[in-house]
Amino acid sequence: MTDHDPDQLVTLHVADSYSDARITVALLNEGGIDAVAHDAVQSMMGIDRTTGGVLATIPVQVRAADLERALEILVENGEDAQNLDWDKVDVGEFEDDAPPTSGDHASNAARIKVVLAVIVVIVVVVGAWKFFGP
Repeated sequence: MTDHDPDQLVTLHVADSYSDARITVALLNEGGIDAVAHDAVQSMMGIDRTTGGVLATIPVQVRAADLERALEILVENGEDAQNLDWDKVDVGEFEDDAPPTSGDHASNAARIKVVLAVIVVIVVVVGAWKFFGP
């Protein structure tokens, strides 16, 4: 009997953002490796290091039996990324003179507003309960 279970999840990579974790999982899945990113808090609240919120990093895990091949996939992808000739990549044209913008800031502001609204509702309910009694 071996000392470790080949089906046990092991951490392959610790991502600094939700996007990094999702990209890593997709890359591994494309290579035939089942991978998971434990990002429940970040995905629920939309918080990650790149937007200024630092709750935690996001572990990307694979089965112990898949660890060696998963590492190979990440190394191969890194080599491909380094050898990419951006002069040959068609990134399209701007539709107007405005620079491209990211929707992340707007969506983060919306998430913050929702969280604040929930907090206000909780405070009002607790205050009413204390004032009027159970």
